[in-house]
Amino acid sequence: MIDSAAIKSRALHWLNALYDTDGYLHWALNHWHIPLTSLESPGDQYICWPSKRFVANSSLRYESEREGLEDCELMFLLRDALEKQGAGREDAQRQMEAMARKAVRAPQDYTRSWEEFEAARRELLGAVVAAAR
Repeated sequence: MIDSAAIKSRALHWLNALYDTDGYLHWALNHWHIPLTSLESPGDQYICWPSKRFVANSSLRYESEREGLEDCELMFLLRDALEKQGAGREDAQRQMEAMARKAVRAPQDYTRSWEEFEAARRELLGAVVAAAR
């Protein structure tokens, strides 16, 4: 995966929010008994590695995915807050999507800029704070 942009892992979970899905199955997240050379990948094929402490050692892609999961939860918080203010589910989803689509427009159309992701995240966070008042 050395030729795959780390930001792709973050965009994945924005898609969860944009398409209102319940989650994501990461196949073989801890399937560590496969040697690193077995799949002839151009980099690492693991998103995290085993540790002697019985927890996974992280990677840049894993941290990017964690950020994406937090962003996804933020989007769902915004949608829920808008619904509590009286917006219908579809309208709340549409308002949340309008902000999120500044960074992720479609599965293959998303910004490659961390700054643009962070700007969209700040806008979403500001909207959650405003909706909670």
